Amino acid sequence: MKKILTLAIALGLLMIGCASKPLNLITPPSDFSKSCEVLTNVEGSGGGLLFWGIVPIMVNTRFDNAYQEALGKVGGTHLMDAKIVDHWYYIPYVGTLFILNLEGTAIRCQGYTPVEKKKKEGSTPPPTSRGDTGFGGK
Repeated sequence: MKKILTLAIALGLLMIGCASKPLNLITPPSDFSKSCEVLTNVEGSGGGLLFWGIVPIMVNTRFDNAYQEALGKVGGTHLMDAKIVDHWYYIPYVGTLFILNLEGTAIRCQGYTPVEKKKKEGSTPPPTSRGDTGFGGK
């Protein structure tokens, strides 16, 4: 009986740690047709894996990643006319793979900070504009 109670408490504590932060989407101003510029149609995607059906790996952040990717491509502040398509695939002995695709129209409103494109880790910076070829020669 003690083992079952200990196991139940341990699983309960593990489940508490599986929570995500809320995603706050900023509503465009009511006069957005005057103070905002329509940029273009954008799309972004995000994914995650529910390992063994228990352990979430980037499952809870897939919408945030897709939203940031879509707006970051053009430096938008808001997304209008959003369309969300969520796919999931079962991988035997591994878990469930979730893929979210987000499409919409990006707009940039005055007084809001544009979303910047996320930089990939380990990427090299572009060469400088002073004719530097990156080979170290003069």
